[in-house]
Amino acid sequence: MNGKAMIAVLVGLPAVVLFASPAAAQVQGGLFTPPEGCETYLTVQSRSCNVSNHFICPQIDPDHKFRTDFGETGPFFTSHIDGDAQWIESGPPEAPSRTRTVAPITDPGSVSELIETGVDSFDFYQYSEEDGRYRVTGFDRIMGEVEIDGEPLFRTEFEMTRRDADGRVIEQVRGNEYVSARHKRFFSGFATDITEDARATNARDRSPVEFIYPDEPGFRGTYPRYDCDLMSALRHSEDIA
Repeated sequence: MNGKAMIAVLVGLPAVVLFASPAAAQVQGGLFTPPEGCETYLTVQSRSCNVSNHFICPQIDPDHKFRTDFGETGPFFTSHIDGDAQWIESGPPEAPSRTRTVAPITDPGSVSELIETGVDSFDFYQYSEEDGRYRVTGFDRIMGEVEIDGEPLFRTEFEMTRRDADGRVIEQVRGNEYVSARHKRFFSGFATDITEDARATNARDRSPVEFIYPDEPGFRGTYPRYDCDLMSALRHSEDIA
C-alpha cells in the first residue's frame, strides 16, 4: 500500500482508537511521562512560552509521531501525525473531542515531497465538533537552510486556508516554519492571521530555541523557558539542575 492510501485508511479510524493511549501522558516530578508503551525522544523549548515533548507509540504505529505542548499552566495541546507529517488528529489533552483529518484526502501534506522538490501543496478535510467539516488547503515552500542549537533545519514559508462547507474562509494564516529531515516533521515558527482585506494581524513567534535529547539537561521538561514570566524561568532552572 502506498503512503497516500495508507493515510486514507488510518484517518478513517475512530478518534478514540488513534488517541486513547497518548492522551494518558502524565507529568511526574516536573518531567513528562508518555503513556505506557510509548517513548519520549525529543524535548523542544520554543518562543512564546512553549515547551514540547515529542514521543512515539509503536503499539499505535511505529512510524507515527506524537507531541504534547506545555505552557505556564501545564499541558494544553497534543498532536498526532503520520510518518510523512500529515496531520491525523490534535486537540487539548484528555479532551473528549478533537480535530481530526477525514478521508478521502485529495492531496495529503508530505514532508518527503517538500524536502525532495522544495515545495508541497495540501488539500484535505478535517472535522471538529466546533466547526464541523471544513476544507484545508495551502502550501509549504523551502526558503533556505538554518541551524538552531546545533540542529540542521530547512526554513520554509507557508500559507494555509480553512473554508467551511459553503466555501467561506474561516481562517487564513501565512508565515515561516522549520522542517527537520532527521525527524521528518515541522517545527513552528512565525505566523500571522490574514484578514479579508489582506492585512496581517495576531503575529506570533513560536520558533524553536533548544533541541534537547535524552541524557541532556532539560530532557522531558514541562516548564517553558522563553518569553515567560519569572516563575516559569525559575521552574525551568530547577528542571535542568
